[in-house]
Amino acid sequence: MLLAVDIGNTDIHFGVFAESGLRAEWRLRTRQEQTSDEYGLDCVNILRHFDIDKERLARVLIASAVPGLDPVIAGMCRKYFGLEPEFIDATRQSFLRIDYNPPTDVGADRVASVVAAYMRYGAPLIIIDFGTATTFDAVDRNGVYLGGAIVPGVLLSAETLSRHAARLPRAGVMKPAEIIGRNTVQSIQSGLYYGNLLMIEGMVARFKERLGQDARVIVTGALMDVFRNDLTGVTAFERDLTLTGLYYIHSNKS
Repeated sequence: MLLAVDIGNTDIHFGVFAESGLRAEWRLRTRQEQTSDEYGLDCVNILRHFDIDKERLARVLIASAVPGLDPVIAGMCRKYFGLEPEFIDATRQSFLRIDYNPPTDVGADRVASVVAAYMRYGAPLIIIDFGTATTFDAVDRNGVYLGGAIVPGVLLSAETLSRHAARLPRAGVMKPAEIIGRNTVQSIQSGLYYGNLLMIEGMVARFKERLGQDARVIVTGALMDVFRNDLTGVTAFERDLTLTGLYYIHSNKS
């Protein structure tokens, strides 16, 4: 079985894959101060909850966006699973040609997500990931990864606004009752929700001018459900896209 690990800035997403597909998945908070033992004991207990024998794990693939945690998670894998983890990047896959300068600058999580979307939906492709940053990735109809765009994520924008504007309160990210806010919290919610929604629609329209109007749009990330009902032209919402990409890379023995 494969243990796939997506180390993000907000949380670490784990998934266990067998030949039949995803057996279990869970998230732990990303904490730079947490030790290998703390993460290891959490994972061992969670595997036990899912009735998965940790001795059956045969490989660990990791997509990391937090280099400071790499030795911590690697130490966890060695001590608790007896496995040497493999960290992927753009050079550790053979599904797509990477036209990015340099290829290794593409985030490992973006690489895995693009691989999964390409294998499932073909090309051309636009992948939108609602994470700490909101990222856009583009694959042309020849299966070439062209790059994309990175903007501050919705939660990051909300936190920054609250931290740097003394008179503005913290507001949750949700769709407001109407676009014109009738108080300060509603106004912030409107800006966060509709501002991001319209930004995404505009970015997709511009990407399609480059890729073609038939480009498929795949959406993933923790906040995708917030925008699910209003995002138009979406081919699919995929909750475990990065983990699935790691599984494809594993299966291809890249």
